[in-house]
Amino acid sequence: MAFEVTASPLYVDLDGTFSTTDTFWEGVASVARDNPKALVHVALAARKGRQAIKSAVSDAMSERPPILHVNEDVVTFLEAEKDKRPLILATAATRAVADYAAKQAGFFDAVLASDQNTNLKGSTKLEAIEKDALERTGASAFDYIGDSPADRPIWKKAGRAIVVAPNHDAAKDLADGVPVEKHIGCPKGGARAAIKSMRVHQWIKNVLVFVPAVLSHQVIEPAVFFSAFAIMVAMSLCASGTYIWNDILDLEADRKHRSKKNRPIASGQFPIARALALSIALIAAASMIALITGGLILLATLYGYVVLTLGYSFVLKRKLLLDAIALGGLFAYRVFLGGVATNILVSDWLIAFCIFFFLGLALAKRYVEIDASDAPEEDCIPGRGYRSGDGAVILSIGTAVTYISVIVLSLYTTSEDVAELYARPVFLWGVSLTLIYWTGRLWTIAHRKELNDDPIVFAVKDRHSYVCALLCGLSLFAAGPL
Repeated sequence: MAFEVTASPLYVDLDGTFSTTDTFWEGVASVARDNPKALVHVALAARKGRQAIKSAVSDAMSERPPILHVNEDVVTFLEAEKDKRPLILATAATRAVADYAAKQAGFFDAVLASDQNTNLKGSTKLEAIEKDALERTGASAFDYIGDSPADRPIWKKAGRAIVVAPNHDAAKDLADGVPVEKHIGCPKGGARAAIKSMRVHQWIKNVLVFVPAVLSHQVIEPAVFFSAFAIMVAMSLCASGTYIWNDILDLEADRKHRSKKNRPIASGQFPIARALALSIALIAAASMIALITGGLILLATLYGYVVLTLGYSFVLKRKLLLDAIALGGLFAYRVFLGGVATNILVSDWLIAFCIFFFLGLALAKRYVEIDASDAPEEDCIPGRGYRSGDGAVILSIGTAVTYISVIVLSLYTTSEDVAELYARPVFLWGVSLTLIYWTGRLWTIAHRKELNDDPIVFAVKDRHSYVCALLCGLSLFAAGPL
């Protein structure tokens, strides 16, 4: 396309400007997900400097970099400019990443990027821009759009700044005295994005650590209650840390999902580097609480949860049925962790019930995802081992597994073991009957496509679930502890 000779070329930064995220950290996440063995080579490359590690990440990525999450306001601005003057992507990212980003955009006329010897940032980027502008127009005049303090030398040379920032005041601060010609907004992060990434609403699941103390009738003992409460807090912090890992590894699939694409990390509201720092801090805090509460044994048990979660995030979540089994196992692990924290032996009956019951809930979650998928029946849902036509079989397996848990509970009600804890165990049948109703209703709502949340989150919001919880509590009270 021909432009007027007087038209100043516009140079566009990539990370934080055209893309809402940092392509280097997205590359690290891509390698961790698709080629984790290569992380060793990436770590070794770090000894040779920043350019070496960027090149190692670029080389270790699969055939293409991750799909970028672009700033739509920046794209709109560039779409309006593309017929007026040359648009050049100028970035410190590697050539492979920059070329892929330019191809995804479809309107850049050229690309300036880093190579193995040069990090195209700050004054180095300015030199490359001036040289390119001179070759294009015979003059050194140019405009530049960026988002970082490292862009200040470029804006000063341009004489005016097009700035991507959360607000106009932030744009003025970034420009550092250079007149701001245009301010373009970007996703807001901060504390709200960090808290949302922690999925605090999921902490309700960690109440399960109290189950051994409640069922053994020791929960009213101060030492037992304190230990259970402490490990619940530790478990919540630890789980939040692992949720962040999961979201980082799931970037590609989340950006294709109708609702998960709005998660803070996937949408660029919460940078991956900050998210990793928060994750490490959360797990460190959880480790300290576990060590103080129960010593090395409890700490090792907590780390067992971390290992299982890593196995799920890296491998099992993309495997047919194994993902649901892993999720159900992680729920049961919370109960086991509560037993370790309070020195209460968790019975085989309780473990068996938990495995089947929570496996059923995990399958309900998968069934909802499958049912909501718009992928062709023969294609796998992004990031999962299921096809969109698998809903009927998952419905069958899920309902069967759920009611096996009720059978386990019913057999326990008639066993000799129950007589050691309850004076009138016949009233425990009320728990079984209530669970038959609650789980049946859950699956019916899921089949009607009215279950929009994780089953646990659904239960927290559902008034019928509170009534069922009350009925179960009354049944346990009527059974009367010995």
